[in-house]
Amino acid sequence: MLNSTIRNDFFKNKQHAFIWSVLFLSPILGWLSVLVLGFAGLSQLRFWREIKFSFQNRSVLIAGAIILLYLITLFTFGRVHEFGLKALKFPAGLLVPFGLLVWFNKKNLSENVVSTSAVYAVIVISMLMGLEWLVYKFYFGVDARVRGLSANPLFVSAMLLPLQLLAIHNFKQATRAFKKIILLSWFMGLICLAMFLGARSSFMIMLGLSFISFFLQTEGYKNRLKFIFTIVILVSLLGVFSYYQAENISFFARMKILLDFMLTFDMSQVQDVSIKPRWSAWQAAWQAIVQQPWLGYGFAQERVALAQYLPQGALVLPTSHQEYLSFMLGAGVFGLISGVLYLLFPLLAIGLSNPKRRLALCLVAPFLLNAFTDTLLDDLRIIFYYTTIGLLLISVKVQRE
Repeated sequence: MLNSTIRNDFFKNKQHAFIWSVLFLSPILGWLSVLVLGFAGLSQLRFWREIKFSFQNRSVLIAGAIILLYLITLFTFGRVHEFGLKALKFPAGLLVPFGLLVWFNKKNLSENVVSTSAVYAVIVISMLMGLEWLVYKFYFGVDARVRGLSANPLFVSAMLLPLQLLAIHNFKQATRAFKKIILLSWFMGLICLAMFLGARSSFMIMLGLSFISFFLQTEGYKNRLKFIFTIVILVSLLGVFSYYQAENISFFARMKILLDFMLTFDMSQVQDVSIKPRWSAWQAAWQAIVQQPWLGYGFAQERVALAQYLPQGALVLPTSHQEYLSFMLGAGVFGLISGVLYLLFPLLAIGLSNPKRRLALCLVAPFLLNAFTDTLLDDLRIIFYYTTIGLLLISVKVQRE
């Protein structure tokens, strides 16, 4: 929530109307862009019977059933009006991957399924995110990652990642103008990522995917020099960004802290202020689960359940910061089963149905890297990353060897 000073400024100072219009309109436009993009893809179906139901399509239907199971769990055991913005992430997070599946499935549909509007949507959203970040950072002097459109990595994963896969799939067949648009969007995506220096999850995943995409587009796997060049640039950029993150906690510093903790399990030696309260939350979550393991407490009541078992004076986090603990706190054993199926299905589908398994695992590698360095499967957005890339890889048949 905005603090009282900012709220008073909003109501009293009309000179800041433009600033406030940017802050409030950019998230709205961003959400609308996501919805329009998803519906545009779904609208290309025309008739469901046009799709030939291959194994890949059946996999998508299975994925849909698992997602539905998870949503039923969420809305049955959690009160949506208290769940806040997270409840809104689900429809948008599901709509975009399925809409993009239709775009990529152009062999079974018309030739015009792959639309340049997706690329323009990426450009618009990148600009909105950048503009909003500048306003928060330099006008209010606050960390833009905690507010608004730029705080939601769903936009980064849902918009920039499919663009990379689109470029891999159609780069050779694309027109010269379309190639320029793809490259422009790719560089804008990197610029956008440069603004998220402290957002390790989005940064690591998207940077890794961007360079893997670049590697595939240039057919670097057939040329050792290109391969070495790509790796050198990737490592160099990681070092540069890590250096500029040093005032907070860099990616490499976080890895060292986690490694030290996992070797000793001695929280007194850990200086990271973000890990300590999470460790307390994990301990409290386990105590709460033992008391009520079958039905849980409701997703909306996770914070209340944690507060009952935390030491007096400890910081109460809104979630347990562990996906499987959140599943069990929210809906008990049933929540854990449906949540884990939802989380792991994309990886299973990639291994079973994608003809280029090594390539698929290569693309998933940044997700796995982030999952085990961001406090061990910490955040809900990991699910969306896995789901988005998994569903897309099921549908996309990469032409490269």
